[in-house]
Formats: sequence, structure tokens, C-alpha cells
Amino acid sequence: MNPTNKPRALKRSAQRTLQGTSQSTLVNTIACGFLTAGLVLYGPVYAQVPEATDEAKQRNVRDVKAESRQRVESFQLKESYQRTEDSKQAEEINLKASSAQQISDAAKQQNATQARSTATRQQVREQQPTSELGSAQQNTAKERDIATGEAQIKGSSAQDKENAAQAAENKAQAAESAADATVQQQATATQPSKRPLAPPRIPPSPITANLTTSAVPPLPVKAVIPSVTNANQNSNFEPNELVLVSADMAAAKQAASYLNRYGAQIKTRSALANLGLVMSVFRLPEGEDTLAIIRQIQTDLPSLQTDTNQRYQLQNSRKTYGASMVGWPQAPSCITQNALHVGVIDTPVNTAHPALLGANIQAKSFIKGEPASATHGTAVASILVGRVQAGFSGLLPQAQLTAAAVFRQRGEQVEATTDSLLLALDWLVQQQVSVINLSLGGERNRVLAQAIEQVLAKRIAIVAAAGNNGPQAEPVYPAAQAGVIAVTAVDAAGRLYDQANHGSYIEFAAPGVDIWAADNAQGGHYHTGTSFAAPYLTAALAVANIQQLQNQAQDKGPAGKDPQYGHGLLTMPPLCQ
Repeated sequence: MNPTNKPRALKRSAQRTLQGTSQSTLVNTIACGFLTAGLVLYGPVYAQVPEATDEAKQRNVRDVKAESRQRVESFQLKESYQRTEDSKQAEEINLKASSAQQISDAAKQQNATQARSTATRQQVREQQPTSELGSAQQNTAKERDIATGEAQIKGSSAQDKENAAQAAENKAQAAESAADATVQQQATATQPSKRPLAPPRIPPSPITANLTTSAVPPLPVKAVIPSVTNANQNSNFEPNELVLVSADMAAAKQAASYLNRYGAQIKTRSALANLGLVMSVFRLPEGEDTLAIIRQIQTDLPSLQTDTNQRYQLQNSRKTYGASMVGWPQAPSCITQNALHVGVIDTPVNTAHPALLGANIQAKSFIKGEPASATHGTAVASILVGRVQAGFSGLLPQAQLTAAAVFRQRGEQVEATTDSLLLALDWLVQQQVSVINLSLGGERNRVLAQAIEQVLAKRIAIVAAAGNNGPQAEPVYPAAQAGVIAVTAVDAAGRLYDQANHGSYIEFAAPGVDIWAADNAQGGHYHTGTSFAAPYLTAALAVANIQQLQNQAQDKGPAGKDPQYGHGLLTMPPLCQ
């Protein structure tokens, strides 16, 4: 081959090599340019050495071909890299487009879901009771926040976002209008009454030990439910029941959320406005040890005022010497008896009994179940306000007596429960009595103790029977509670009743053995027990103060205050001096 034709052959060879590629026209042109430049550079070499040997010529040809192949391979590598980059960019573009579509679809689906949710909330709000009216406007504000949040959903374009925001705002306005309409409709349907509508819900306030301080400690991770024992057979409390008192309704609801951890379910809840308390009665799990569960709750949550729903018994066992024995004045002119107001918590009172006909008595029942016989309550009432004309020497026949009935008949047992006592106390405070007679007793109960503290704080005296369980018996409550005035019983000779409780909590002794008082029929009976000594001290505190009575008491037993007679036998001080 003529050396001058070799560059052309090499050029054609390079062009055939590049024909199989998919490079762009620009890349092919550049590659061919470089190849041509090489041939031009090397072409003169062949022209200037025509006399070179065949071997040298072949070597030169091989070198040129090798260098040309290297340059072509380099361009092919660059072309492949560029193709890969282009492919990646295309994939990213496709991925972004797909993501944008998915986001758009998700936004549409979420808008639909939120619309259904808004409709459901609207239906629920329309079914809310009147007590929830206060929270309707708060719910509207929340729905507006939710609707505004919906507008932040990412769309595939600025137009999608704008459309979503507009749709959300429309839903918020519709929800607000519907809420306003619901509130207006319920307010119109509600008939005016003396009781105001319930206020808006507020966050629960801290539950405290004294109902004002010391926040409740955190709950254990898992509440421990004690194993079953035969403790529920104890007849001194309502089985499977727990009583709680709280400072307000918010605290009561917060406490309920804690007690649910122990399986306690709310049974009843009462606002004792006059005591400044809220009482809640809970049902505990069936078959569990009531005492053990309550003790566990008191250990885990000592700041909660919880206890059993205690049962209390009448303090009676079965002459007109009583009034004369204590030196009771006969209708002193300096006392306007019709201005006196005494409260009693007992069995029902038979106001139709001849001893009570014409007496100023207001009665109300807080009994759960079958009412007990009216014998005990009628007897106590006759000692306080009985008519002398009917043969019963009432100590304050012209005074107003407000009687709360709490005792029920359960088989052979006559008993009252903690919750009924709290309801009765709250009512008596509302009636503005000056002294309350409690001819009853039982075990100590933290809930009842809290309620009694609230009563005493209002400067209302509480008199309680000391108990008829014998000299070695445990103290009886509420007589043994600080602030309560406990009274024991003596007979006509001043001898201590042999079944009376002894203890440092005894304050006074009063007639309580063979006391003539009304029964539940038309006549009367002789009654014995510390229950019937209590009304004497109650009447005395209605017309005199505790300091006067302590100073005037007739010392009995060991000198000074003692566990049998307290300060001594009740003796009335001169009232008109």
C-alpha cells in the first residue's frame, strides 16, 4: 500500500470503530478531530521517510494504530460515563415526579379522612349533655387548629397547597358554625333552674393529704392486688366498697383515674357543698380482699383520703331522773328555746308519736336499703324535744330539731354506712345547726374523720356516744376523734354503766341507764346505753359552752379527768346569772 494512502485507511478504520457507539454527534466529531489531528501529525513522517524499511514501516503503523485505539477507547469510556450520568439524572427526575404524585395522592386521602373525622366529631358534639356545654367553644378552637394543620400537607405543587389550605379553612369555619349552632340549640332546650350550668372542664387539681397541700406521689408501675382472704366476712364494713373524699370535683376525677389501677370503679359521687368536699363511692373487684386492697391503696397513695364504707351501730342496750340528776333548769327565762337549733343523725323519727306532736322537727332520710325501726331515733328525739304534756320531759321542747335518718335494717343488723353519714352531715351543716348528736359508733374511718374535721372547722359542736363494748374494748369512733365530745352513761345513783367503754377520750358522764323515752308506737320504754346519755350533753351545749360545762362538772372516780367519767358528771351551770 502506498504510504500516502495509509492515513486515509486509518481514518476510515477509526470511523468504522466509532459507528457502533451511541455517542452524540458532538462527541463523534471531537473524537474524529483528534484522530485526524494524529494522522496529520504522523502523515508527514511517512512522507519524509520513503526509504524506511518495511519492518520500520510496519512498526510505525502498529504504533499509530495502538495510539489511535487508546484514544478511541478513552473517548468510549468518557461516552459510557456520560451515558451513565444521564441515566441517573433521568431516574432522579422520574423518582421526583413519582414522589410528587404520591404526595399528592396522600394529601387527597388525608383530606378525605380529616373530613370524615370532622363529621364524626360534629355528631358526637351534638349528642353531648348539657353539662358539656362549657367545653364546646374549646373544642371549636381545637378543631380550627386541626384544620389549619391539614393545610400544611405537602402537595405536588404550590397550587395543591393553596387548594388544601382553602379546603381546610372552609372545614374549620363549618365546624365552628356547627358548634355554635349546637350550643345555641342546647342552651335553648335547657329549662332555667336554680342550679347553674356546669362550668367548662379544667385540668384536675392536685389531690392532697389535707386537701390543700402535699401533692400525691406517683403511682407504682403496676398496682398490686392482694390475694383473696375471708376479710370480707367482717360485718363492720360494706364488702367490695371504698369511700373517697376530695377537695373538689376535678380532684375526685383525678383520684378515680388512680384508683382504676386497682380495679376500683365509680359507684356514686356526691358534691358535699356544705362540707367543702366531694364524696366518691367505688366498687372494688368481686372476690378480692376489700381490706387488703384499701390498705394497699393507703400505702401506695397515702395522700388520698380513702377508707372502707364503715358500718356503725346504735349505742343502746334497753325515769325521769335524768333531767333532775344533771340539774336541768325548768324553762329558764333567759333562754329563747325556739332560737335553738339542734341536729341529730340516727334512725328515722316517728314524728306522729304523741311525745313529738307539735314539736318543731324537720326530718330527711339518707338510708340505703330498708329503713330500720324508728324506735331509737324517736327515743333520742323525745329526750331532746319531747312534750311534757305527753309524759316525756324533753330538755328543749321549743327548740328546732333537724333529724337525718341513716340507719337501715340488714337482716338482724341495724347499721349505717360512711357515705350515708357524710350526706347527713353535709345536710345538717346546710341547715345551720349549732350542735349535732351522734348516738352511734364504730371503727375509725379516715373519710368520716375528714368530714367531721370540716364540720368542726365551722364551729359546730359534735357530741358522740362513748360506746357500749365494755371497759377493755377498743375506742369507738367518732367519739374518740379529736374535737368530738364523747359522753358515757351512768345510772340514777351515779354509778358508771358497766358496759360503757373506757378511755382517755371520755369527756363527760350523763344519765344513760333506764332512761324513760318514747318508743316507735304510742308509748314509751326504759332505754339504756351511752346513746341516751348523749342527748343530755347535746342539749347542754345548745345553751352553754364547753368551758362552762367542764368547770361545772361533778368529779367522779379518780380526782381530775379520768378514763371512766372524763371531767365528771354533767351538771348544768347557772344560765341566767
